Amino acid sequence: MKKLIATFAASALAMGISAAQADPHAYVGMSAGYFDGHAGLDRLEGNEGVAGLQLGYHFNEDWSVELGGLEGVNSDDNEIVSLSAAYRLLGDETQLLAIGGLQNSSAADSDVEPVLGLAVSHYFTDNLEARLSVLGSVEDAEYMTSALSLNYHFGTHAAADVAEEPAPAKAEPAVVMTKTLRVNFDNDSSVVRPGDREQIREVSDSMKNNPGSTATLVGHTDSNASDEYNQALSERRADAVKAAMVEDGVPADAVETSGRGESEPVADNATRAGRFENRRVEATVTGIKE
Repeated sequence: MKKLIATFAASALAMGISAAQADPHAYVGMSAGYFDGHAGLDRLEGNEGVAGLQLGYHFNEDWSVELGGLEGVNSDDNEIVSLSAAYRLLGDETQLLAIGGLQNSSAADSDVEPVLGLAVSHYFTDNLEARLSVLGSVEDAEYMTSALSLNYHFGTHAAADVAEEPAPAKAEPAVVMTKTLRVNFDNDSSVVRPGDREQIREVSDSMKNNPGSTATLVGHTDSNASDEYNQALSERRADAVKAAMVEDGVPADAVETSGRGESEPVADNATRAGRFENRRVEATVTGIKE
């Protein structure tokens, strides 16, 4: 037993240094349990308690492999060495594991037998695990071993949480110019006056010099005529300014138009000057350098 302890201690130290705080990682532990030779093994007078050590390695959160050694507590007639793999069926902090592998018992008739079993594992912390397992021989059903194990993991048993990098925020074009174009209109007219073409051309040239720029044109009217008529007139005025910008070389799909009719006056409709101010097109332009 002392030789077995020394071998496991040296192996655990070596694997622990190389895998400390990493996943995949190694683990080491001790076990105590019960060996049931229910087929009446010739080499063992009776069933007995067993104790020993194990050394394992977690490849990921689902798969692990373990080398274990157990000896009879009451006699030296039974030594059990096993190499097994465990697969996590379900659970996280508390897990159900399926186990399969090869085992040799000095009390059994055969040298090496395949074994299968189940285990329930509970992690008190990321590093400290308790495991209750039942493992039985497959071919001749000569014996079954149940054990309670306490394992120390040199890393975390769960898959590391990888923080997702936030998607880069979609940059919205800054509104760098909001301009009320002095594109005023004569009464009941949607024709751009020659004197206003220069202002429109300045905006058009800026947009052409900055590809990707867009403009939103909103037409307005004074309060003369009906709401329905003024709504349609305001839309025609916005379309007229857009046509002038497209004529200057601005892409048509870079300009959106709409009308608000008489609903948003900027001056008093009771005066001639006020009505003239209200007959206008306002432009909001994005993507133009100041």
